[in-house]
Amino acid sequence: MIREDQSGIGYVDYIFYPYDKKSDGIIIELKVNDSAENAIKQIINKKYALKFKGKLGEKPKTTGRIIAVV
Repeated sequence: MIREDQSGIGYVDYIFYPYDKKSDGIIIELKVNDSAENAIKQIINKKYALKFKGKLGEKPKTTGRIIAVV
């Protein structure tokens, strides 16, 4: 688990990398006085899922699903 990690175009609140690359990765975006819809939009618009793909030349950190929790 990594907290407040730079990912895509911003900082994801929490990101959980699976031990087994075939398992699912998890992104958690927390909001106060805002909607779950806006949290999901932020995850998509700021491309937080790119963190699972790895840097150029690296293997992806997961081949499973990426689950957004808001």
